[in-house]
Amino acid sequence: MLRIIQLTMNVSKIQSYVGSFGVMSYKPAFQNYMISNYQIIINTIPKFREGQVESFDVGSVDDCLLRYIGHLEEYQKETQRNLRNPIIWFREGFREILSIPIFILSWFGIISDRTLNSIKNSLIYKVISGLIALVTLVSGIVTIIVGYDQSLKLIKKIIGIE
Repeated sequence: MLRIIQLTMNVSKIQSYVGSFGVMSYKPAFQNYMISNYQIIINTIPKFREGQVESFDVGSVDDCLLRYIGHLEEYQKETQRNLRNPIIWFREGFREILSIPIFILSWFGIISDRTLNSIKNSLIYKVISGLIALVTLVSGIVTIIVGYDQSLKLIKKIIGIE
């Protein structure tokens, strides 16, 4: 019984962790309607206490947890591969620095965490941060190779100041 109480207390946290892996379209047994965006874990845990849990419900929770574990294992492999690549370190560092204003908006409650994540995961944000990182990297390399004075002259020439 203690485990059911612990599960019930933490069910929202678990459901938010699994995200889209824990949502499905659900047709209750012997019913003629469908429930879209049915949160599997949140809706199955109370059925244990009520004694109304079906094997389909248990299987659905098991499947969603296994899919989420598989996703985490794949994410771990990808992250470990990326740890060996200094170019990815540079890119991710720039993304984090560029996301500071977005984090500040989130901390003050102006935008939600979901909006924060959608901005950080958007293709436009990734392209812009990648371009800024690339320009910074190239300008740093040019400055190292030709020197500060020559780089300043080149930039003024490109901009059209001199």
